[in-house]
Amino acid sequence: MPLEKTKVLLLKLKFIALIVFLIILFIYNHFLYDPQPSPHPIISQLNDLQKQAISLLSEITKLLISLSTALFGAIGVFTLQYYKQDKKLPTRLRRDAILASIFAALSIDFGYIFMEKWVELLANGIFAPFDRIVTIPQTLQFTTFLLALFFAGSLILRELTK
Repeated sequence: MPLEKTKVLLLKLKFIALIVFLIILFIYNHFLYDPQPSPHPIISQLNDLQKQAISLLSEITKLLISLSTALFGAIGVFTLQYYKQDKKLPTRLRRDAILASIFAALSIDFGYIFMEKWVELLANGIFAPFDRIVTIPQTLQFTTFLLALFFAGSLILRELTK
């Protein structure tokens, strides 16, 4: 087998492995991730401060979801510029575009998981903004958004300095 065909086959295998990993991560996040909240007193009614905290966390999550969606679209517009000119996206740019898109999509997904777990806590009468059931998805949402920004910035800088 020539060296070029081996490289192409290896790239295809890496891409398939990445897709399988993302599918497994999605299934785990939505169907298997169900830690029990740590023991907290059950509350029957939220006070004003607790309502404001829920509102603030909800707005931050929605903002990060919106920013991730916009970033996802910007990456798509950037890569389409190459295909409009009948040029193939160079490998170094393709890698950054794929990674930025994946991390933007993961940020959106973790935001939805965070909101789902908040609703679950409140439905059980628990107000615990620092419980790991909500802090893990919230932290992962922010971290994956920053990684998406990093790779999108790398994509743009590589294009500007070519």
